[in-house]
Amino acid sequence: IKPQENRRVVPINLVQSDEKIADVGEATIDLIAQKLSSCSTVVWNGPLGIFEIPPFYWGSTVLAKRIVE
Repeated sequence: IKPQENRRVVPINLVQSDEKIADVGEATIDLIAQKLSSCSTVVWNGPLGIFEIPPFYWGSTVLAKRIVE
């Protein structure tokens, strides 16, 4: 996966056999945020996507902001 590679968001069942999953989408962020909404402490053990390669830091960044809210 190269920097600035296109980010395409699809349901898991539409991921093609020649594609790689490099980040999470909005539906996954919503699900995780919902599960975490009742938590008083969150222990974060690394990013959700390939954080070092733009634009695949998106999921981790959005989830972190949602947790802070």
